[in-house]
Amino acid sequence: MQTQWSWLLIFYGCFLLYIDAVTLPIVDEEVMKPQEGQICGFGDMNKDRYTDLIVQSQSSSILTVLIQSENGKFTESKFPPIKLRPGSGSAVCAVADFNGDALPDIMVTYDDFNDNNESFKSDIYINDGTVFVPHRLHQNLAQPPTIVDINGDGIADLVGFLQNRTFFCLRGDHNMSKMEVSCADESFPGHESLQNPFKNFPHIFADLNGDLSSEIIFALESPDNAEVPHFEAWKLRDLGKGYWERLRIIPDIPVSGVKFDYFGSGVVADFDADGSIDLLIPVCRNKDCKIVEYILIYSEKKGWVYFQIDLKDAQLVVEKEGPVFRVGDFTLDGYPDLIATVSKGSSIMPVIFENVEYTGNQNFSRKFEMMVSQKVPQLVIPAEMAQGKIRMAAFFDLKEDGTLDILVEYTDVNSFLKFNFIRCDDKGDTTFLKVQIFTNVCTRDCKNSKENEIGSGISWHGACAYFSMPDSYGNTRLSAQCQLPQTSQRALHSPFLLFGLGRSPNFIDEVKLGSPRLPDQTSNQHTSLKQIVPNSRIIVVPPEGADTHWQSRLYLTPSQLIIQSVAVLFSVCVILIILIVFLHYRERQQDRKERQAQLHRFHFDAM
Repeated sequence: MQTQWSWLLIFYGCFLLYIDAVTLPIVDEEVMKPQEGQICGFGDMNKDRYTDLIVQSQSSSILTVLIQSENGKFTESKFPPIKLRPGSGSAVCAVADFNGDALPDIMVTYDDFNDNNESFKSDIYINDGTVFVPHRLHQNLAQPPTIVDINGDGIADLVGFLQNRTFFCLRGDHNMSKMEVSCADESFPGHESLQNPFKNFPHIFADLNGDLSSEIIFALESPDNAEVPHFEAWKLRDLGKGYWERLRIIPDIPVSGVKFDYFGSGVVADFDADGSIDLLIPVCRNKDCKIVEYILIYSEKKGWVYFQIDLKDAQLVVEKEGPVFRVGDFTLDGYPDLIATVSKGSSIMPVIFENVEYTGNQNFSRKFEMMVSQKVPQLVIPAEMAQGKIRMAAFFDLKEDGTLDILVEYTDVNSFLKFNFIRCDDKGDTTFLKVQIFTNVCTRDCKNSKENEIGSGISWHGACAYFSMPDSYGNTRLSAQCQLPQTSQRALHSPFLLFGLGRSPNFIDEVKLGSPRLPDQTSNQHTSLKQIVPNSRIIVVPPEGADTHWQSRLYLTPSQLIIQSVAVLFSVCVILIILIVFLHYRERQQDRKERQAQLHRFHFDAM
């Protein structure tokens, strides 16, 4: 009997060791090698639902598309390298469909060194399935243009400002020659007020008033003070004509009371998770924004609020004409975080500014704190990266597993420009929801799409999503996002929406989805999905034309929590089976002994 109990204890000990083992994070043992070049942009170029990279060569003359595989490795694509026009400098790339053929094209914007005045040029490289064919835009620009959808047809359009600081608009079309004709007078009557863009502030294509139909937010110089941004919001009013109307939804920044010296480039996200997208602007001590003193946030529900940010005696490293912060929910708690490159002493490193609860402001419940290395042990910087000079950091989802990793661009000890990743696989038991809304240029059998795939495979700029669900404390969680809200300044937004759900195992009550069309066309412009499982990826295809039929597919990503739960359940079942067998065996042994005792008693009585 002691032997049987010993075996049972041994098995139980092994079970405990097994449970402890399955809680360890799964990390690839193979270390990714650094790649040469400068990141130009993100996009799903082969439509396999994995985000690919567009990389500019060290000489700035060539673009290469790197395709991501399922295991997070990158290989050069079948497309031949793209040769940029002579004299092009550092480039910014944005992926969209400019001619409605359901193939991802690339817009490249770069400094025009051939012009004595500071200006930009943009070219569109049309994807014909095998090569990228250049289409030159001849306008000299004051700043990189913004991709929008003016008439809700799923074909990308451009808005921006010419070198003389006046507004321009170009509409994408199946016939690319039509893109040279300005649509400013037709689509933006009264656009004369759109002039003098605020320097280094990317314009925004996102929904700030909560109707899931994106507005275009232009950042202009204030008439009273050119050092302060003034915002004009324009809203779609007529889908057929692509007619937009100016709204007055963002009041001027209050400059009385607190001295705001300089304003950096803004970003948008639902920072307080109230279901409404906010505009965040860093307020800097100097023009290059090395020291940020305040965070200024506009919310439709709460107006303008501000709070201080502590850089802990460090300084930010900001690219020329680049963003101060990039945004993403790194902790997957439902509150978007910020990432920046920080310099302190002789070291430069990527730092995450965590979105944490804050009770010191009555109008806004969040603030940002630097996540130090003791709190984030998973930020292990590769040796070559640490020895070099880090230039830029951005969020990137390697392997599309719903957890954000960090993409870092740096120069090595030999001054070669390279990039690599800091993998951050283990986020505990947090869950997520990933949403991707494709353009509506086609719904099935699109060009270069795999069999049985739906939609164009190209993310629709300005498409938005909103979700609500109960959390573990009985409260309701809300959040809203819009796809690719900014496409200039190397904003480097991923071509999908990633919502952190925290540690809540509950189903998502409702996901509302909207396309950049008229909000009063209910079934055509927006729809909703009910009871979505956490750790899901939803692919959504809006209806073509005036149709009202939305298509969607749901893909599940098993989390460590699910794997552990299955392992525990299986182990418990095995232990119960062993105990039942053991107890059954003991009962049979005792029955046999009782029968033998009765037989002995019978023979004794017979004598």
